[in-house]
Amino acid sequence: MAPPPLMEELVEEILLRFPPHEPASLVRASLKPHRSLRRVSSFAPTAAFCSPHAESRRWRALDARHGRVLRWMGGHFNDNGVLAVWDPITGEKRKLPILPRQYMSMRNAAVLCSVAAGACDHLDCHAGPFIVVSVGATVVCTYLPDTDDWSEPISGPEALDSVHCLMRSSLVGNELYFGSRTTNRALKYDLELRQVSWIELPPACSSTGLLVLTTTEDGGLGLATIHGSKIYVWSRKVGPQVDAEWTQSKIVDLETLLPIDAVWTLPDVVGFAEGIDVIFVRANNVLFTIDLKTYKVKKVCNDRVMCGVVPYMSFYTPALGTACTDEGPSAGG
Repeated sequence: MAPPPLMEELVEEILLRFPPHEPASLVRASLKPHRSLRRVSSFAPTAAFCSPHAESRRWRALDARHGRVLRWMGGHFNDNGVLAVWDPITGEKRKLPILPRQYMSMRNAAVLCSVAAGACDHLDCHAGPFIVVSVGATVVCTYLPDTDDWSEPISGPEALDSVHCLMRSSLVGNELYFGSRTTNRALKYDLELRQVSWIELPPACSSTGLLVLTTTEDGGLGLATIHGSKIYVWSRKVGPQVDAEWTQSKIVDLETLLPIDAVWTLPDVVGFAEGIDVIFVRANNVLFTIDLKTYKVKKVCNDRVMCGVVPYMSFYTPALGTACTDEGPSAGG
């Protein structure tokens, strides 16, 4: 039986005690993995409290970022389904116009705050301007709320139909990355230059099964994959005068972290929470989170049909405002 929700007064008292100079702790308090099934998505809270709006049926979660969830209602992507951006905190929904038929065969999509990288801390921008990037079989297009329409399509250097529909995108600066289901590459979309290209992944990842794209502590692109009972974490280094290269930055031995029956069942990585280095691992029909900094493990839920995780994070205190200083929360516009 689920515990009753906390009273608003208690939630406010809890949030007031978070250190204002550590925004990651605020994000951790609201972390919820959004389990994306074939045609149904549901929330599995990892915090003591959860928004009363954070539940919906008969739709599939594609992405969640900057306090918003991008969802799809319909059958396969090339059906006449509906994309919508949803704020689980307030319950506000915005349905997007149908993709033009000539490029509506969508493979994956991402939602993000439309403020340029570095100009927003994304702690409480869920009600602000956003964009949605859709990757089709041959083109990439962007939804612009100002015009309530899709941009002109941008063609890639080759067909994009290998983009993985279940692998969540990763945002690094002004670049979005989408994984591939058939090749050892990732699709890179430059939001500022509006250019599409492919990047190579580490050769060692081609034989390790499922992987997730991540972000690194220094704001770069990373990835995580499992081989046997170990998680291998990689980071991509890009310099002004050197070619980009992948470096294996960490190995996590699951035999020392997970129950023995979970390790025996060949675990998989199924999700990653950007900004706080938390990875989601499915093992023996159980979903776990692993903090890659502290190696703390938490059991989230049991689910026999889980095929992907879209972590949702947000922090919202309408009574306190959004501005914070070193002295603590304060009212602000």
